[in-house]
Amino acid sequence: MTKLLLVDDEPSVLEFLEQLFGDAGYETITAADGVAGLREFFVLRPDLAIVDLMMPNMDGFELCRRIREISHIPLIVLTGLDQTTEKVQAFSAGADDYVTKPVSGRELVARVEACLRRSQWPPAADDSSIYSDPLLMVDHSRR
Repeated sequence: MTKLLLVDDEPSVLEFLEQLFGDAGYETITAADGVAGLREFFVLRPDLAIVDLMMPNMDGFELCRRIREISHIPLIVLTGLDQTTEKVQAFSAGADDYVTKPVSGRELVARVEACLRRSQWPPAADDSSIYSDPLLMVDHSRR
């Protein structure tokens, strides 16, 4: 089961995200600040993280930087900040996507699925498959 780390200092947001992604079939791990989020990241090794920016103890920018130092998991920023400077700073810190609150649950689940798809590219080659187009045919099993 795919594990998502959800980091936000607002309990109502964490509750919403936990319910949303639990219903969508994901295992969720929650943390109320950046320090707790980093601790959960090291212990439980999630497949993707959704991070708020403005949190106590360690903000989301620093959390993204620290995770990005050791991992390439998808990082989605979910925040109320919508200025270009914050967006650029988040992407510079390692974020893969930036979503402003409020956001629909369906859109957020779709963004998570898209990030997870991109993180698994290229798909593992199936040795029994054959690729073919008008100019080229590759039989992976025969190399």
